[in-house]
Amino acid sequence: MDSRQLDQQDLDLMLNIKPEIWKALSSKSLFITGGTEFFGIWILSAIKEAFDTGMCEIKVVALSRNPESFLKKHSQFRNLSWLTFCAGNVENFVFPEQNFDYLIHAATDASNTLNIDFPIEMLETNIQGTRRILDFALHNNIPRILYVSSGAVYGDQPAEIKNIDEDFLGSPNPLKFNSAYGEGKRVGELLCNLYSLKFGISFSTARCFAFIGPYLPLDAHFAIGNFILDGLKGNQISVNGDGTPQRSYLYAADLVVWLLVILLKGEDRQAYNVGSDEALSIEQLAKSISSFFSHKPEVGIKGKKGLGPIQKYVPLIDKAKKQLDLQVYTPLKEGIKKTIDFNRKEIASIVFESS
Repeated sequence: MDSRQLDQQDLDLMLNIKPEIWKALSSKSLFITGGTEFFGIWILSAIKEAFDTGMCEIKVVALSRNPESFLKKHSQFRNLSWLTFCAGNVENFVFPEQNFDYLIHAATDASNTLNIDFPIEMLETNIQGTRRILDFALHNNIPRILYVSSGAVYGDQPAEIKNIDEDFLGSPNPLKFNSAYGEGKRVGELLCNLYSLKFGISFSTARCFAFIGPYLPLDAHFAIGNFILDGLKGNQISVNGDGTPQRSYLYAADLVVWLLVILLKGEDRQAYNVGSDEALSIEQLAKSISSFFSHKPEVGIKGKKGLGPIQKYVPLIDKAKKQLDLQVYTPLKEGIKKTIDFNRKEIASIVFESS
Protein backbone atom coordinates (compact mmCIF):
# COMPACT_ATOMS: atom_id res chain seq x y z
CA MET A 1 0.00 0.00 0.00
CA ASP A 2 1.25 3.48 -0.90
CA SER A 3 0.86 5.68 2.20
CA ARG A 4 2.23 8.78 0.50
CA GLN A 5 -0.13 11.71 0.09
CA LEU A 6 0.01 14.78 -2.10
CA ASP A 7 1.17 18.04 -0.59
CA GLN A 8 -1.70 20.20 0.70
CA GLN A 9 -0.25 23.13 -1.24
CA ASP A 10 -0.71 21.16 -4.46
CA LEU A 11 -4.29 20.25 -3.56
CA ASP A 12 -5.05 23.89 -2.76
CA LEU A 13 -3.55 25.01 -6.07
CA MET A 14 -5.75 22.63 -8.03
CA LEU A 15 -8.85 23.84 -6.22
CA ASN A 16 -8.19 27.55 -6.00
CA ILE A 17 -6.37 28.62 -9.17
CA LYS A 18 -9.56 28.16 -11.20
CA PRO A 19 -12.40 27.64 -8.70
CA GLU A 20 -14.95 27.98 -11.51
CA ILE A 21 -13.87 24.51 -12.65
CA TRP A 22 -15.46 22.92 -9.62
CA LYS A 23 -18.66 24.92 -9.85
CA ALA A 24 -19.05 23.83 -13.47
CA LEU A 25 -18.41 20.16 -12.62
CA SER A 26 -20.73 20.09 -9.63
CA SER A 27 -23.73 17.77 -10.09
CA LYS A 28 -22.16 16.42 -13.28
CA SER A 29 -20.90 12.98 -14.21
CA LEU A 30 -17.51 12.09 -15.69
CA PHE A 31 -16.07 8.99 -17.32
CA ILE A 32 -12.28 8.87 -17.41
CA THR A 33 -9.93 6.44 -19.10
CA GLY A 34 -6.40 6.25 -17.75
CA GLY A 35 -7.85 7.11 -14.36
CA THR A 36 -5.37 4.90 -12.54
CA GLU A 37 -2.28 6.14 -14.41
CA PHE A 38 -0.12 9.23 -13.71
CA PHE A 39 -2.54 11.79 -15.17
CA GLY A 40 -5.57 10.02 -13.77
CA ILE A 41 -4.29 9.70 -10.21
CA TRP A 42 -3.71 13.44 -10.11
CA ILE A 43 -7.16 14.21 -11.55
CA LEU A 44 -8.84 11.85 -9.08
CA SER A 45 -6.83 13.39 -6.21
CA ALA A 46 -8.05 16.86 -7.17
CA ILE A 47 -11.65 15.69 -7.42
CA LYS A 48 -11.40 13.94 -4.05
CA GLU A 49 -10.17 17.14 -2.41
CA ALA A 50 -12.91 19.17 -4.11
CA PHE A 51 -15.56 16.69 -2.93
CA ASP A 52 -14.18 16.43 0.60
CA THR A 53 -14.11 20.22 1.00
CA GLY A 54 -17.62 20.67 -0.39
CA MET A 55 -16.50 22.51 -3.51
CA CYS A 56 -17.87 19.96 -5.95
CA GLU A 57 -20.32 17.07 -5.90
CA ILE A 58 -19.57 14.94 -8.93
CA LYS A 59 -19.94 11.30 -9.97
CA VAL A 60 -16.91 9.67 -11.59
CA VAL A 61 -16.44 6.31 -13.28
CA ALA A 62 -12.81 5.39 -13.97
CA LEU A 63 -11.83 2.72 -16.49
CA SER A 64 -9.05 0.47 -15.19
CA ARG A 65 -7.56 -2.84 -16.31
CA ASN A 66 -7.31 -3.94 -12.67
CA PRO A 67 -9.18 -1.73 -10.19
CA GLU A 68 -8.42 -3.94 -7.19
CA SER A 69 -4.68 -3.83 -7.82
CA PHE A 70 -4.88 -0.03 -8.02
CA LEU A 71 -6.92 0.22 -4.82
CA LYS A 72 -4.51 -2.00 -2.91
CA LYS A 73 -1.78 0.52 -3.63
CA HIS A 74 -3.92 3.67 -3.43
CA SER A 75 -6.39 2.90 -0.68
CA GLN A 76 -7.43 6.56 -0.39
CA PHE A 77 -9.70 5.92 -3.38
CA ARG A 78 -11.48 2.91 -1.89
CA ASN A 79 -15.17 3.09 -0.87
CA LEU A 80 -15.77 6.65 -2.04
CA SER A 81 -19.38 7.60 -2.70
CA TRP A 82 -18.55 9.58 -5.82
CA LEU A 83 -16.11 7.14 -7.46
CA THR A 84 -16.69 3.76 -9.07
CA PHE A 85 -14.50 1.70 -11.37
CA CYS A 86 -15.18 0.03 -14.66
CA ALA A 87 -12.90 -2.96 -15.09
CA GLY A 88 -11.64 -3.48 -18.61
CA ASN A 89 -9.29 -2.59 -21.42
CA VAL A 90 -9.85 0.56 -23.45
CA GLU A 91 -10.05 -1.53 -26.62
CA ASN A 92 -12.87 -3.83 -25.54
CA PHE A 93 -14.44 -2.73 -22.25
CA VAL A 94 -18.16 -3.29 -21.69
CA PHE A 95 -20.04 0.01 -21.84
CA PRO A 96 -21.58 0.94 -18.47
CA GLU A 97 -25.28 1.62 -18.95
CA GLN A 98 -25.46 5.22 -17.81
CA ASN A 99 -25.13 8.64 -19.32
CA PHE A 100 -22.26 11.01 -18.64
CA ASP A 101 -21.80 14.75 -19.07
CA TYR A 102 -18.07 14.56 -19.78
CA LEU A 103 -15.47 12.07 -20.90
CA ILE A 104 -11.69 12.40 -20.54
CA HIS A 105 -9.80 9.94 -22.72
CA ALA A 106 -6.37 9.84 -21.08
CA ALA A 107 -5.59 6.13 -21.40
CA THR A 108 -2.23 5.85 -23.10
CA ASP A 109 0.55 3.35 -22.76
CA ALA A 110 3.41 5.78 -23.36
CA SER A 111 5.95 3.02 -22.77
CA ASN A 112 9.11 3.58 -24.77
CA THR A 113 9.73 -0.18 -24.63
CA LEU A 114 6.34 -0.88 -26.19
CA ASN A 115 6.90 1.79 -28.84
CA ILE A 116 10.27 0.27 -29.81
CA ASP A 117 9.71 -3.45 -29.30
CA PHE A 118 6.02 -3.72 -30.19
CA PRO A 119 5.17 -0.72 -32.42
CA ILE A 120 2.24 -2.46 -34.14
CA GLU A 121 0.58 -3.09 -30.77
CA MET A 122 1.28 0.52 -29.78
CA LEU A 123 -0.38 1.83 -32.94
CA GLU A 124 -3.36 -0.51 -32.69
CA THR A 125 -3.98 0.26 -29.03
CA ASN A 126 -4.06 4.01 -29.67
CA ILE A 127 -6.34 3.80 -32.69
CA GLN A 128 -8.68 1.00 -31.62
CA GLY A 129 -8.92 2.35 -28.09
CA THR A 130 -9.91 5.81 -29.31
CA ARG A 131 -12.46 4.33 -31.73
CA ARG A 132 -13.95 2.30 -28.89
CA ILE A 133 -14.18 5.39 -26.68
CA LEU A 134 -15.90 7.38 -29.42
CA ASP A 135 -18.41 4.58 -29.99
CA PHE A 136 -19.01 4.56 -26.25
CA ALA A 137 -19.64 8.31 -26.29
CA LEU A 138 -22.25 7.83 -29.04
CA HIS A 139 -23.90 4.88 -27.31
CA ASN A 140 -24.12 6.66 -23.96
CA ASN A 141 -24.96 10.13 -25.28
CA ILE A 142 -21.85 11.85 -23.92
CA PRO A 143 -21.83 15.38 -25.36
CA ARG A 144 -18.30 16.53 -24.50
CA ILE A 145 -14.89 14.83 -24.74
CA LEU A 146 -11.35 15.82 -23.86
CA TYR A 147 -8.92 13.83 -25.98
CA VAL A 148 -5.51 13.67 -24.33
CA SER A 149 -3.02 13.60 -27.19
CA SER A 150 0.71 14.27 -27.31
CA GLY A 151 3.31 16.66 -28.66
CA ALA A 152 4.60 13.57 -30.47
CA VAL A 153 2.02 14.28 -33.20
CA TYR A 154 4.34 16.99 -34.55
CA GLY A 155 7.17 14.58 -35.27
CA ASP A 156 10.71 15.93 -34.97
CA GLN A 157 10.78 19.59 -33.96
CA PRO A 158 12.91 21.58 -36.44
CA ALA A 159 16.04 23.01 -34.83
CA GLU A 160 15.20 26.52 -36.00
CA ILE A 161 11.84 26.50 -34.16
CA LYS A 162 12.30 27.48 -30.53
CA ASN A 163 8.80 26.51 -29.40
CA ILE A 164 6.43 24.51 -31.57
CA ASP A 165 2.84 25.75 -31.99
CA GLU A 166 -0.47 24.06 -32.77
CA ASP A 167 -0.41 25.14 -36.43
CA PHE A 168 2.86 23.35 -37.21
CA LEU A 169 2.17 20.91 -40.04
CA GLY A 170 4.97 18.45 -39.42
CA SER A 171 4.25 14.85 -38.52
CA PRO A 172 5.99 11.66 -37.35
CA ASN A 173 8.19 10.09 -40.00
CA PRO A 174 6.31 6.96 -41.18
CA LEU A 175 9.63 5.37 -42.17
CA LYS A 176 10.73 5.28 -38.52
CA PHE A 177 9.34 2.35 -36.52
CA ASN A 178 9.31 4.40 -33.31
CA SER A 179 6.75 6.79 -34.83
CA ALA A 180 3.93 4.43 -33.84
CA TYR A 181 3.01 6.35 -30.69
CA GLY A 182 2.90 9.79 -32.32
CA GLU A 183 1.12 8.51 -35.43
CA GLY A 184 -1.43 6.70 -33.28
CA LYS A 185 -2.17 9.94 -31.47
CA ARG A 186 -2.53 11.79 -34.80
CA VAL A 187 -5.05 9.24 -36.03
CA GLY A 188 -6.85 9.51 -32.68
CA GLU A 189 -7.22 13.25 -33.20
CA LEU A 190 -8.53 12.64 -36.72
CA LEU A 191 -11.04 10.09 -35.45
CA CYS A 192 -12.34 12.58 -32.89
CA ASN A 193 -12.75 15.18 -35.61
CA LEU A 194 -14.58 12.77 -37.94
CA TYR A 195 -16.97 11.66 -35.19
CA SER A 196 -17.55 15.29 -34.26
CA LEU A 197 -18.39 16.28 -37.82
CA LYS A 198 -20.65 13.27 -38.43
CA PHE A 199 -22.34 12.85 -35.06
CA GLY A 200 -22.04 16.25 -33.40
CA ILE A 201 -19.84 15.20 -30.47
CA SER A 202 -18.01 18.21 -29.02
CA PHE A 203 -14.33 17.67 -28.25
CA SER A 204 -11.07 19.49 -27.63
CA THR A 205 -7.57 18.06 -27.74
CA ALA A 206 -4.80 18.48 -25.16
CA ARG A 207 -1.41 17.90 -26.81
CA CYS A 208 0.68 17.02 -23.80
CA PHE A 209 4.47 17.35 -23.61
CA ALA A 210 6.65 16.47 -20.57
CA PHE A 211 5.72 16.57 -16.89
CA ILE A 212 7.11 16.25 -13.37
CA GLY A 213 5.44 15.44 -10.08
CA PRO A 214 4.65 12.80 -7.47
CA TYR A 215 3.46 9.47 -8.92
CA LEU A 216 5.59 9.93 -12.04
CA PRO A 217 7.28 6.54 -12.61
CA LEU A 218 10.97 6.93 -11.80
CA ASP A 219 12.06 3.70 -13.46
CA ALA A 220 10.37 4.20 -16.85
CA HIS A 221 11.67 6.05 -19.91
CA PHE A 222 11.24 9.54 -18.46
CA ALA A 223 14.69 11.15 -18.13
CA ILE A 224 13.66 13.45 -15.29
CA GLY A 225 12.36 10.48 -13.28
CA ASN A 226 15.49 8.43 -13.97
CA PHE A 227 17.72 11.29 -12.76
CA ILE A 228 15.73 11.65 -9.54
CA LEU A 229 15.92 7.91 -8.95
CA ASP A 230 19.71 7.97 -9.45
CA GLY A 231 20.03 10.74 -6.89
CA LEU A 232 17.75 9.07 -4.35
CA LYS A 233 19.76 5.86 -4.58
CA GLY A 234 23.02 7.73 -4.09
CA ASN A 235 24.22 6.89 -7.59
CA GLN A 236 25.82 8.96 -10.30
CA ILE A 237 23.17 10.74 -12.37
CA SER A 238 23.59 9.05 -15.72
CA VAL A 239 22.75 10.78 -19.03
CA ASN A 240 22.58 8.16 -21.77
CA GLY A 241 22.97 10.61 -24.66
CA ASP A 242 25.10 13.71 -25.13
CA GLY A 243 22.91 15.90 -22.92
CA THR A 244 22.06 18.43 -25.64
CA PRO A 245 18.35 17.66 -26.33
CA GLN A 246 16.02 20.31 -24.98
CA ARG A 247 12.90 19.63 -22.94
CA SER A 248 10.49 21.54 -20.73
CA TYR A 249 8.43 20.28 -17.81
CA LEU A 250 5.04 21.24 -16.41
CA TYR A 251 4.22 20.29 -12.83
CA ALA A 252 1.38 17.80 -12.37
CA ALA A 253 -0.84 20.09 -10.26
CA ASP A 254 -0.69 22.66 -13.05
CA LEU A 255 -1.45 19.90 -15.54
CA VAL A 256 -4.73 19.05 -13.81
CA VAL A 257 -5.87 22.66 -13.98
CA TRP A 258 -4.98 22.83 -17.66
CA LEU A 259 -6.78 19.62 -18.58
CA LEU A 260 -9.98 20.51 -16.74
CA VAL A 261 -10.06 24.02 -18.18
CA ILE A 262 -9.58 22.65 -21.71
CA LEU A 263 -12.36 20.12 -21.06
CA LEU A 264 -14.76 22.83 -19.92
CA LYS A 265 -13.71 25.86 -21.96
CA GLY A 266 -11.67 24.65 -24.91
CA GLU A 267 -13.00 25.52 -28.34
CA ASP A 268 -14.69 22.72 -30.23
CA ARG A 269 -12.37 20.73 -32.54
CA GLN A 270 -9.34 22.73 -31.38
CA ALA A 271 -6.00 21.48 -30.05
CA TYR A 272 -4.05 23.10 -27.23
CA ASN A 273 -0.42 22.48 -26.34
CA VAL A 274 -0.07 21.51 -22.67
CA GLY A 275 3.31 21.97 -21.05
CA SER A 276 5.91 24.53 -20.08
CA ASP A 277 7.54 26.81 -22.64
CA GLU A 278 10.77 27.19 -20.66
CA ALA A 279 13.38 24.96 -22.27
CA LEU A 280 16.51 23.50 -20.75
CA SER A 281 18.94 20.88 -21.96
CA ILE A 282 19.00 17.36 -20.55
CA GLU A 283 22.47 18.09 -19.17
CA GLN A 284 21.20 21.22 -17.43
CA LEU A 285 18.29 19.22 -16.05
CA ALA A 286 20.61 16.54 -14.65
CA LYS A 287 22.84 19.14 -12.99
CA SER A 288 19.82 20.94 -11.54
CA ILE A 289 18.52 17.70 -10.01
CA SER A 290 21.98 16.92 -8.61
CA SER A 291 21.93 20.21 -6.72
CA PHE A 292 18.94 19.06 -4.62
CA PHE A 293 20.92 16.27 -2.96
CA SER A 294 23.35 16.84 -0.09
CA HIS A 295 25.88 14.43 -1.61
CA LYS A 296 25.75 16.33 -4.97
CA PRO A 297 25.97 13.27 -7.24
CA GLU A 298 28.21 13.51 -10.25
CA VAL A 299 26.53 13.86 -13.63
CA GLY A 300 27.88 11.39 -16.17
CA ILE A 301 27.36 12.14 -19.86
CA LYS A 302 27.68 8.87 -21.80
CA GLY A 303 27.38 10.22 -25.35
CA LYS A 304 29.76 12.41 -27.29
CA LYS A 305 28.52 15.83 -28.33
CA GLY A 306 27.27 15.58 -31.90
CA LEU A 307 27.57 18.03 -34.72
CA GLY A 308 23.97 17.75 -35.85
CA PRO A 309 20.98 19.91 -34.90
CA ILE A 310 19.84 19.92 -31.29
CA GLN A 311 16.74 17.82 -30.67
CA LYS A 312 13.87 19.75 -29.12
CA TYR A 313 10.53 18.92 -27.55
CA VAL A 314 9.27 22.27 -26.29
CA PRO A 315 5.79 23.72 -26.91
CA LEU A 316 4.55 27.21 -27.57
CA ILE A 317 1.67 27.72 -25.15
CA ASP A 318 0.43 31.16 -26.19
CA LYS A 319 -2.88 29.71 -27.41
CA ALA A 320 -3.74 28.28 -23.98
CA LYS A 321 -2.53 31.44 -22.28
CA LYS A 322 -4.54 33.84 -24.46
CA GLN A 323 -7.72 31.83 -25.06
CA LEU A 324 -8.04 30.05 -21.72
CA ASP A 325 -6.05 32.28 -19.35
CA LEU A 326 -3.75 29.44 -18.34
CA GLN A 327 -0.23 29.85 -16.97
CA VAL A 328 2.68 27.86 -15.62
CA TYR A 329 1.93 28.14 -11.91
CA THR A 330 4.67 26.01 -10.35
CA PRO A 331 8.36 26.74 -11.07
CA LEU A 332 10.32 23.71 -12.27
CA LYS A 333 12.72 23.73 -9.31
CA GLU A 334 9.79 23.64 -6.91
CA GLY A 335 8.28 20.75 -8.85
CA ILE A 336 11.56 18.83 -8.74
CA LYS A 337 11.88 19.33 -4.99
CA LYS A 338 8.32 18.18 -4.36
CA THR A 339 8.86 15.07 -6.47
CA ILE A 340 12.10 14.21 -4.67
CA ASP A 341 10.55 14.72 -1.24
CA PHE A 342 7.52 12.60 -2.19
CA ASN A 343 9.68 9.67 -3.29
CA ARG A 344 12.45 9.92 -0.73
CA LYS A 345 10.91 7.64 1.93
CA GLU A 346 9.94 4.86 -0.47
CA ILE A 347 13.30 4.83 -2.28
CA ALA A 348 15.18 4.81 1.04
CA SER A 349 13.16 1.74 2.04
CA ILE A 350 13.93 -0.01 -1.25
CA VAL A 351 17.66 0.72 -0.94
CA PHE A 352 17.70 -0.49 2.68
CA GLU A 353 15.87 -3.72 1.85
CA SER A 354 18.21 -4.52 -1.05
CA SER A 355 21.42 -3.75 0.83
